[in-house]
Amino acid sequence: MTRTKFHDLLYIGSLLTIAFSLPLSMFAMTIGICVLLGNSILEWNWKEKWNRLKEHKLTFYLISFPLLFFIGFIQTDNFGLAWDSYLMKLPLLIIPLVITTTKPLERREINWVLLSFIASLIIATFYSFYYLNTHVINDIREISIFISHIRFSLNIVLGIVILAFLIWNKEWRPKRMVPIYGVLLFWLLLYLFISQTLTGIVILFILVFVLMIYILIKSKKRHEYRIIAILFLTFILGLMGYVSYITYGYFHNQDQNVPLAQLTKAGNPYLHGTESLVENGHVIGDNLCMPELQLEWPKRSKVPFAEVEPGLIRYLNSLGLKKDAEGVQALSHDDIKNIENGYANVDYTKGIGLKRSLYPTFFSLSLYKKYGKIHQSSLLERIELWKTTTVLIKQHWLFGVGVGDHKQELDQQLIKQKSEITKKEKGCHNQYLTIWLSGGIVLLLLFLTMLLAPLFFKTRYRLLYMMFFIIITVSMFTEDTINTHAGVTFFAFFNSLFLLGVGRLPAPSDSEQQNK
Repeated sequence: MTRTKFHDLLYIGSLLTIAFSLPLSMFAMTIGICVLLGNSILEWNWKEKWNRLKEHKLTFYLISFPLLFFIGFIQTDNFGLAWDSYLMKLPLLIIPLVITTTKPLERREINWVLLSFIASLIIATFYSFYYLNTHVINDIREISIFISHIRFSLNIVLGIVILAFLIWNKEWRPKRMVPIYGVLLFWLLLYLFISQTLTGIVILFILVFVLMIYILIKSKKRHEYRIIAILFLTFILGLMGYVSYITYGYFHNQDQNVPLAQLTKAGNPYLHGTESLVENGHVIGDNLCMPELQLEWPKRSKVPFAEVEPGLIRYLNSLGLKKDAEGVQALSHDDIKNIENGYANVDYTKGIGLKRSLYPTFFSLSLYKKYGKIHQSSLLERIELWKTTTVLIKQHWLFGVGVGDHKQELDQQLIKQKSEITKKEKGCHNQYLTIWLSGGIVLLLLFLTMLLAPLFFKTRYRLLYMMFFIIITVSMFTEDTINTHAGVTFFAFFNSLFLLGVGRLPAPSDSEQQNK
């Protein structure tokens, strides 16, 4: 084996390692990046690498942010955390530089990398599904074993996009693989909805909507594609209508024109309006007889009434039952178990589905709007963090508060505002705000340059890249995507592969152009 061949194999091996480890192992991910960099250095063909780098002006835009990240050190008092943050961003520098300055990949090699990533997703999702069915799960997020559930959902959405790309493009896969890719795509879709990760689900629907619009515009001569696009758009519009319907059903008081009874069947007085929030179409505080609940509950359960009181009242309300002895008697054995296990709404127990996903958020929004309380809602926590971050940005818009100090400064501001968010060092949960708060407007502009510059360059398989671009940019509105090892590597790896790897392939054939 020649020295050149050895380095080529090591290069491909490191890419395969990174791709395979993205959903599974941060340690293996780090090893893959180290081997990628070490192999590039040991090639020792610096003149050739420099010439390749000069040919790709896009790379300079991609590495501008990590190279000048030290701007965020200007205001920082905690250089230890600032340095850790910089080390976290190194994949943004290493991966595009290595891919740019290394021998261009062939289509089959890129295909191996993509399939390696798909294989790891299948393993990770199967294991998560096994974990779901063999363990008691209090929070569905617990089934994301290897990386955070949101980062995992981004990986899954990209996996769905890649499989659709492989099915769509004939020259990228053998015909016999289409059914297999189709089954894998269906499984990833199913798992995404099982996991109930709203970020990934929303991004997927945005991707489908954008893709269908693209097909309607571009496929003027291929009527079957336009029909498919119309059907998908109809489905999305129907789904939006269904969401509107269940939202109305939740917040609309079905009993507003019904006279409220004053006495229970046992002759005890009802209380009305003790809690004016509407849930599942009924006012929680109406038709409430606390003495009957206190007497009747011990007849159905050994769990003390005081431990289930709020949940019991809401659960009865979600079923449209009155909060009295008769209501408790009407509860099934499963209902009693649900209440004992802490479920406050019957729809919280219904596995997957839109009601199961949306109703907890609806309740939290109601509490926040009525009382300003943040109740077990990541969305409301994010809104509170964004509002607080903007207050700090107004005070430090030019240079920020420092890369190592932004979480501490945010915590202090939350305390100052007497916010209900008590957990420390949450971060901003918005990558754009995080960058601005950390390093000021200059660092934000560098970051936006890294993100947006590829849109002004011609790239191969642009539709594939645009799907990835949407995944990343949308996720950054609700997450600090590149502030974790899994997130920054995911972005740096596929951003570089799609722009600098696929982009340097030979011109596509006529048949491939037609399939795009």
